[in-house]
Amino acid sequence: ATAMSAGPGAIGALKEKGFSEEKIAELQSAFSMFDQAGTGVITAGELKSLYSSLGREFAQDDLDYMIRQLSSDPRGKSVDFFSFASNIDAKMRDLNEALADVFDLFDREKEGKLSKERLVEVMRVLGEDLTEEEAGEMAKAAQSKEQFIKTLGGHGVSAQQPAAGVGGSGSGGGPPPLPP
Repeated sequence: ATAMSAGPGAIGALKEKGFSEEKIAELQSAFSMFDQAGTGVITAGELKSLYSSLGREFAQDDLDYMIRQLSSDPRGKSVDFFSFASNIDAKMRDLNEALADVFDLFDREKEGKLSKERLVEVMRVLGEDLTEEEAGEMAKAAQSKEQFIKTLGGHGVSAQQPAAGVGGSGSGGGPPPLPP
């Protein structure tokens, strides 16, 4: 694949893949945080600089791994906007599908929502004792599968909606190690 900056070619290609203008704008904003030099590509050096500014340090091997996970460059030395957007979208879809599976596992009665009592029970099994307030907040976030996914995954994408041209598998393993 040829490198594509965040220019009209990359944006047009993303629109053809079904990306909305709003989604492209969000991804451009995220990309520009990493592309500090404004070159249209993200390098391991730029990742290192950004993470250092956030108080995080990564070994060069880890930074190189992050770049390779997102890159369409056969040498894996940099990430262009098109590769960044496509791979981040695929990884978010994988996360959203996993969250949908978790919701379904907890929704034993198949009511399409998780009750406060069920959340308290599940969290207790996981070793977490919730306060009444915490349980109430979690129940609000779990009023529907869509809301559960949006709250925990950051994107309200239904797991039943496959991405146009983006496969859920074949994304090269799990997401790159990013700071918490």
